[in-house]
Amino acid sequence: MSRFFDLVSKTARDMGATKAHNTTPAALERRSRLIKLDSNENPFGPSARAVDAMKSTLGAANSYPDDDCSPLRLKLAAHHGLPPDQVLVTAGSTGMLSLLCQTLLAPGLNAVTSERSFIVYSMAVQAAGAHLVEVPMRDDGFDLEAILAAIDPNTRIVFLANPNNPTGTMLEADVVEGFLERLPGHVVLVLDEAYYEFALHFAALRKITYSNSLDYVRQGASVVVLRTFSKAHGLAGLRVGYGLGPSPCRRWRRRRPWLRLTTICTSSAWWKTMPCSRECLPRDCWGWDTGWFRRRRTSCTAICEKMPRRSPIACRMKAWLYVRWGIGGHRIAFG
Repeated sequence: MSRFFDLVSKTARDMGATKAHNTTPAALERRSRLIKLDSNENPFGPSARAVDAMKSTLGAANSYPDDDCSPLRLKLAAHHGLPPDQVLVTAGSTGMLSLLCQTLLAPGLNAVTSERSFIVYSMAVQAAGAHLVEVPMRDDGFDLEAILAAIDPNTRIVFLANPNNPTGTMLEADVVEGFLERLPGHVVLVLDEAYYEFALHFAALRKITYSNSLDYVRQGASVVVLRTFSKAHGLAGLRVGYGLGPSPCRRWRRRRPWLRLTTICTSSAWWKTMPCSRECLPRDCWGWDTGWFRRRRTSCTAICEKMPRRSPIACRMKAWLYVRWGIGGHRIAFG
């Protein structure tokens, strides 16, 4: 009998097993008809120009891709006013998260974030054999004082999703700057701006300053900014994200799996113009005014409210919507 599972590392065992989806034909057919509202996918899809550019690259599918994604990396560097060595393209922003954890964390070290934030933080930290400290929220938002208090000599990363996924709360630029000034020198601040384009739009409407994150990178601060083409650009299935950080960050690419990006992602024909989606900016989101939901305005595309797991509303919703349980409530996203 195979001893494979006896040889699995402690880190992998501690992450636990994932429950497999029901793959019977009937279950697959039901899933194909679901209205999936939990993933914040852009309902408008990619632009026609982006689709045409992708089609033009298919003839080169017999060749391995440029693992450095040079055309896009150079384009992003020029777009953001940074040296190319400060830009690293990865398989989605989650690829950059994993790379950061593998580079900065190890058993005995930890990262700090807020509760009810992006689920991948926990996965990436555990995969590195480290521990994630999740600080309770205050008034449904980040408690930055508590996050600072949770930092200890073994902390290497603080994750701030801004806007937060999935609660939709947003930190203004001066608040983030004040937090960064108080951050110890042995800690890297990861600003996860997957919803940057949406937040920038809302901030302009409300006449507030959303983010000065790239200024911190240009000043040489221990800050890494995450962006993605999955949300506003409608390219979630393509898996293209990137990180902007200190000048050695491009060297980290050697720690990521080889050839994670496809030929479509790396083709110069594809990235000769920056793709953008049609009507990608959302309207403000409102929760249902029921016994379980309270009506509230948010800054992004997700609402997470507490609701009894087996409430009548939840059971009825599960019959026709994709509702995810896991962070103190049901998660339902609106575009």
